[in-house]
Amino acid sequence: MNRRTLVFLLALALPLMAGNNPLASVKKIYVGSIGGGDGVVQSDEATRIRLLLALELTKAGFTSVDAAEKADAVLTGVLVIRDYTSFTVLLSAPDGKQLWGKNERPWWTQGGFRGRDNAQQRVEDIVRTLHKEVASAAKGK
Repeated sequence: MNRRTLVFLLALALPLMAGNNPLASVKKIYVGSIGGGDGVVQSDEATRIRLLLALELTKAGFTSVDAAEKADAVLTGVLVIRDYTSFTVLLSAPDGKQLWGKNERPWWTQGGFRGRDNAQQRVEDIVRTLHKEVASAAKGK
């Protein structure tokens, strides 16, 4: 088998390999509860984080949808803002199966980090990591 044939066969196989990982098919994401359960009045900061996530997801090439029923996956999480900012998120399929999760370590807000929007930075970190992992899953890695 020559090299060109081998490359062609691998190119055909990649989409098939990616099909085994449900993370690979995530394109539309609903940003669910951040910081509170369903039916709980959320803080202004939690609402802000939901909006920031929707904006960053769009920048990263995902489609942010307004209802879980329209989504390939639902992103939920908890944001803690004190003298530090930490963020834990979970991406789940519509059937509730966990597809991906990330726990961003605390980001200290005192000292040399003054003037930075730590919540925005945490959101960017989460979306950047999610984008890389979805792209990697789509390539079959």
